[in-house]
Amino acid sequence: MIDEIAKKEFNQSSLSKLKSDSPQLKDFLDARLNGAADLPIAYSPEHQAIAIVTANFNQEVVGIKYRRTGSESPRYLSEPGSVNEGFWIKGDDDKLLIVEGEIDALTGAVAGFRGTILATQTNRLSLSASKHVKAFKNVFVIPDKDLGGEELKNSIAELLGPLKAVIISLPHDDIKDLNDLLTRRGYEECREFIRVQTRTELEKDTKTLSGVIGDMVSFLSDQRNLVGDSTGWLSVDHLLGGGLRPNEMSVINAFAKTGKTSFIQNLIHNLAKSGKKIALASFEADPATSIFPSLLSIAGQINIRSVEDANDLNDLVRGIHEESPYLDNIFILRRFGYTPWHEIEEWATEMKRAHGIEYLILDHAGFMTEKMTDAEENQVLAKNIKKLTNTLNLHIPVVVQAPKTKDGLSIQTSYGGLAWGMNADNFFILERSKDNENELRVKLEAARYPGANPGQSAALLYYTKETCSLNE
Repeated sequence: MIDEIAKKEFNQSSLSKLKSDSPQLKDFLDARLNGAADLPIAYSPEHQAIAIVTANFNQEVVGIKYRRTGSESPRYLSEPGSVNEGFWIKGDDDKLLIVEGEIDALTGAVAGFRGTILATQTNRLSLSASKHVKAFKNVFVIPDKDLGGEELKNSIAELLGPLKAVIISLPHDDIKDLNDLLTRRGYEECREFIRVQTRTELEKDTKTLSGVIGDMVSFLSDQRNLVGDSTGWLSVDHLLGGGLRPNEMSVINAFAKTGKTSFIQNLIHNLAKSGKKIALASFEADPATSIFPSLLSIAGQINIRSVEDANDLNDLVRGIHEESPYLDNIFILRRFGYTPWHEIEEWATEMKRAHGIEYLILDHAGFMTEKMTDAEENQVLAKNIKKLTNTLNLHIPVVVQAPKTKDGLSIQTSYGGLAWGMNADNFFILERSKDNENELRVKLEAARYPGANPGQSAALLYYTKETCSLNE
């Protein structure tokens, strides 16, 4: 490599004096850089020092830095005319690694970092270097464990501003810099440290079989992931291939006044009775005047709204509550009108932390968009809900409403169009029977789970007005 960079315009006589095959250089490479070759490093007999040929961002030679191998002082010397604007090793992708010294930069290259490497000449990032740094999409910094490292972190935060550089902490209490990690812990640990710590978000999301065996075994060992939780209706469970599973979003699409609320209330009751904890964000029905009275009626199989005497009603409600303690596993957030998604997300996160909810039910999606019919808003909302199923390990049923059409319901006819169908794990359609107003047809239009049965005959549920219940 010295022969190649010697062609650059920099003190040719100084470069010609460097030796790339000296025993001193070999000893240094073996001791400090894992015996690596093909590096911009040589030996200077004149200075009795290791010579590091430094290059700028454009890979033009701008200096030679000498590192004495003995006990002489000063330890470091620079060739007259050298420019201290950073030592760059150009790589072949859009990553940049920033370290404090040339030896650490060479260590990063030796350990397999394929991106560009910058070694600052001081403990601060220079203005000239920062202009190039800002062009990189992924910037990683490995500071030394000393005051200089703190100074480097502060200067990067000051000069790069909103650019979010990833600060990487060195492992082990006794490791002071990156080269120390290589020499004391070995090449394999240093290489793996660099590989893992400098992954981009896309690389973190890319999996191989060997990388997911543990997660896969854990997933397949949990029957809830394979079979799912029963909805309380065997015919609906059959459509789902077992039941409702974690990390899924189920979309429930229907016209207005079809029975969406009754379906949701009975689903909530059935899940709670089986021991599940449910959070419901309700934008239409009031918990005190609608939801809880219906849930109590379903649990007690009696129409509590028909009881006129206050004392009798109080006794009845308390009696059902005592016999159905699972109703306290239902947490309801009542919001009137438009509620931005970030508020629902914060509430769901707190419900997961405080109560360990397994289900988040949203009724309905139209109240979480400023304009119910806006396709782009619905697409963003659907993606956010799907993301939350994975973040919090939840199953999220979400009700969407469809405009009246002469062609009937399909996966395309909800407000927002295909936005919901594209992101849903299960896409249900609810329809009232034309021949029986108490008959609700539950059709699974589409599903991602391989064992599900979309397109089969609809499950038939029958509504009992007195008890607000839906039964097969």
